Amino acid sequence: MLGWCAAIDQIHHAIERIGFAKFNIASAAMASQNKGRFKKFNQTQNVSSLGELREVFDNIVLWILEGMQLIDNNQHT
Repeated sequence: MLGWCAAIDQIHHAIERIGFAKFNIASAAMASQNKGRFKKFNQTQNVSSLGELREVFDNIVLWILEGMQLIDNNQHT
């Protein structure tokens, strides 16, 4: 459990370094897709702080990271 929490904390800080705007843009781009791997993704995010990011479920964050090509399908799974 603590290992997962530490991993998610590192992911959140990486998103903070990359920028919340890029994270939000990636989620909107994924939500607008009608075909392909992300066609069923509809979780547009609008986060502007680490606190707001921590309220987003981990599985949604992982989907967006895959959409941003920061992780691959195997890492997401």
